[in-house]
Amino acid sequence: EGTDRPLLQTENPLETLQKLTEERKERYEQADVTVEIEEGMSVEDVADKCVRALHDFIDDNPPAWKQAKAKAQADGLDWVQ
Repeated sequence: EGTDRPLLQTENPLETLQKLTEERKERYEQADVTVEIEEGMSVEDVADKCVRALHDFIDDNPPAWKQAKAKAQADGLDWVQ
């Protein structure tokens, strides 16, 4: 009641959520980016933390084309802008 989450439309939504989380734990642990959320955090704080985590991941793992471009420039290929 009061939710549009079909999987949680059960007698005990919290128990269902805990069960789903446990079933999906292995897949969740494969994520490249994780964000620890604490009780009481505002939506804005959570969003800021997510954006920061994604930004840091991209900085630490640049796309392959950026690495190739940097290597080409370092090798003196002046046609690479």
